[in-house]
Amino acid sequence: MVFKGKVSIFPGGKGRKAPDPRLSKAISITSPSAFRASFGMVKKLKGISPQRKKAALSNARNIAAAQLKRKRLSAKERKQSRVIKNIKLPSLKKLK
Repeated sequence: MVFKGKVSIFPGGKGRKAPDPRLSKAISITSPSAFRASFGMVKKLKGISPQRKKAALSNARNIAAAQLKRKRLSAKERKQSRVIKNIKLPSLKKLK
């Protein structure tokens, strides 16, 4: 999936920053395989609670779902976003 620029998992608004920028760097929604690989990268991050990790993954999945509302997506991008939207997130125990 080709997205121009960086897609932020924690959209800014009125000075709101990401709770932990490491989460933003670890999670990728460029393709379904990259999103699945993000699970392992997020799991390896130390000092972040499993609830925060799952919330970040859920936000990323919601962004992929929101991408489907864009009118100018190629068929390939639309298919990839649809697959990411339907990927089941790991449980909190697996994110510890």
